[in-house]
Amino acid sequence: MAWPNPFSGKAFASNLMNCSVALAVASCSQCPDNTGWMDVVAPLLAAERMRYWNIGANKGYNVNEWLLRHAAGWKTTNGQWHKHLQEKTATPFTCGACRACLAPPPRVAPKRATSASVLAVELLNSTYNGLLGAFSRFGVPGEVVHAACADRVGEAREPVGIDAGTESRGISKGGVRVPQTTVDALWAARPGGGEGVSILSVDTEGWDPLVLRGAASLLQQRLVGVLEFEYHVVGPWATTDLREVLGWLRQTGGYHCYWQSNCAPRLKTHSNMIRAAPVQRPAFVVPRAARSTLPAHRADGVLAPALTEPECQFPRSWSNMVCASAPELRAALDGLTRGVSLDMLDDCAATAGGKHLVNAAKKRVHANHSALGLL
Repeated sequence: MAWPNPFSGKAFASNLMNCSVALAVASCSQCPDNTGWMDVVAPLLAAERMRYWNIGANKGYNVNEWLLRHAAGWKTTNGQWHKHLQEKTATPFTCGACRACLAPPPRVAPKRATSASVLAVELLNSTYNGLLGAFSRFGVPGEVVHAACADRVGEAREPVGIDAGTESRGISKGGVRVPQTTVDALWAARPGGGEGVSILSVDTEGWDPLVLRGAASLLQQRLVGVLEFEYHVVGPWATTDLREVLGWLRQTGGYHCYWQSNCAPRLKTHSNMIRAAPVQRPAFVVPRAARSTLPAHRADGVLAPALTEPECQFPRSWSNMVCASAPELRAALDGLTRGVSLDMLDDCAATAGGKHLVNAAKKRVHANHSALGLL
């Protein structure tokens, strides 16, 4: 099946123009506003039993936001989480590179899990200890694992002398020895009774492609509802072709990926309606009761499909992606790609410090229009 073209109309009459818009969106995804896509997939993921796995959990704000959205009775705010970390770690990194400690509470899912569990994997010992303390202090339903995560089980090196909460360091060539595991090995030790992992979120400072390879079995069985990972230019990403990773994800489990962004426009038009498709099995199964909860209009938030054509460029900095395989989830994410234009991204680029990237994309589109005789 061909990838649907979400950028319709004369303004995007060629794939080169689509590439420019996708690149501009990707360039605004360093600190993405993920509330848009999470809002649209939350009703589809909602179930009595849910799992959230965070590989590279760092300070745990993503864990807490997921619990606020999906776990029945969970009330701890990111501000309270931050206060605890400040008191216990006393480092300048406790709020997060994207200021996650200031994030408002997310929209609560229409149905919250009565059995929600979290698995958080963290490489840095100082950060692991802070995370372990937060789990204990707030009674998080789950566990924290101190380990590296990659494509094979073994041993890795943890960088030394790193303050708790530092977000820019991954596996090191030298340092303290730590266990290295894989997502598949973690799953084998914690069988899920068939419900799978609702969201698998990966942020390992450049090691994400190896973490994904280490989740091959889980992805092949489509036991991951939504996959989130970070594209980077450091670590293994420096020598890994993103096109190959995206192709492998598509071939392995039918996962289609999208660039996240920090944009949240409000485009509620009839042409942007989200349509659901029948679920395929075997896969992460969207509960039947949730299939009627797709919004009638376009939700807030902007995504762009991760186009893999040779003429498409990728950002030269860290960016964030979200992927799904189940048709309902893909339909929901596709809905956030519709109607996206470069003009819409102006405010987003200013927020992300990427104004020049959007302007460059506009120039490319203008040049393409001229070459194609569309002006």
